[in-house]
Amino acid sequence: MRDDRAATVEQIRIGGEDADGREVIDVYGRQSGRYAIYQTTRRVVVRYADDPLLQRLQRKRLAGLAPVRNAIDGSLLAWRCKNPKWSRLPQTAREFDMRIASGLIEAIEGNVEGGLAILQQIQADLAGEMGSRARLSYLAWTLASAAAFLIPVLLFYINVRRGGWGNGAWIEGGLAVVRAIVAGVLGAVYSIALGISRRDLKSDLRRYDYFTDSFLRVGIGAIAAFVLACFVLSGIIQIGFGAEMSLPGGDRSVGRIYLPIWPVGLIVGFLAGFAERLVPDLLDSYAVKARKADPVPVLATQAKPAGAAERSPAGTAATEGAPVPDDEDLIVTPPSDEEMIDGCDVDLAAPQDATPDDKLPAAAGGVVGS
Repeated sequence: MRDDRAATVEQIRIGGEDADGREVIDVYGRQSGRYAIYQTTRRVVVRYADDPLLQRLQRKRLAGLAPVRNAIDGSLLAWRCKNPKWSRLPQTAREFDMRIASGLIEAIEGNVEGGLAILQQIQADLAGEMGSRARLSYLAWTLASAAAFLIPVLLFYINVRRGGWGNGAWIEGGLAVVRAIVAGVLGAVYSIALGISRRDLKSDLRRYDYFTDSFLRVGIGAIAAFVLACFVLSGIIQIGFGAEMSLPGGDRSVGRIYLPIWPVGLIVGFLAGFAERLVPDLLDSYAVKARKADPVPVLATQAKPAGAAERSPAGTAATEGAPVPDDEDLIVTPPSDEEMIDGCDVDLAAPQDATPDDKLPAAAGGVVGS
């Protein structure tokens, strides 16, 4: 350890180094031999008592404050690292650090609940400050995205108006589409401005997310305005506005008026940019839906013949006492009467079918007795 590093509470001095080699920027509180709370470039640090037993007691008191304290330090770290010549964030971080030091002093003196309440209030105020800066950052990125779309479109519009693209018949319609794109960008910005309070913006450190979200939202508004203007100007969609007109007889009726081409682009463009789902829903309504498959026909149940219900109980009763065959095929296809005969005529009921003994052929062969 270097000799100029503070090894005790009394050695903590502004401009010196603490035991870890960090520069001491400011000292917020000190009790001789008991503790010192000071500021470094990274955070507010506590130098515990020189007595080991008292040091253990102090560490135990501040242990419950560690989660809130670390969350605050993590949020302030990026602000502390800013260059104070170009940003006021380091000064804002110092203001929060002074409040953190007061909470630590309150806790190390024995009022742990009071110190925790101070840190929790600091955490809430810091979240509000970061949310406010996040909304400002998001709005700035939105305006930058709108400018990125508007500048080339306006330059193109001015060039066309000056005759740089000729005087063809498409000029008027093309300018109407350009006006629609400009109005679509403005409508998207207006929609973002109205809904910015409802967005989940908690930290000003997520600049890439804010740029991506705002750029895509403005870009979608410009593209939607272009598509809707093309639909309207081509006649696929007609937009009219209800108006109350006086008829010659003095009666009043509700009719429709149709605007000339130049304000149509502005109106439809602003609507497309403001209502994010307007054009997607319109395209979905024009999309070809897949034809639903024909339902599978249901086979009709075959009607029972007349008298089947009456014969069923009798048939069931007749088969209750019958022997159960050993083969399942005999149940499905019962044998016929001829199949039941084993090939011998002795069991035939008709006697005329039997062959007399004298008509039988003579026997041949046999066993010769010894």
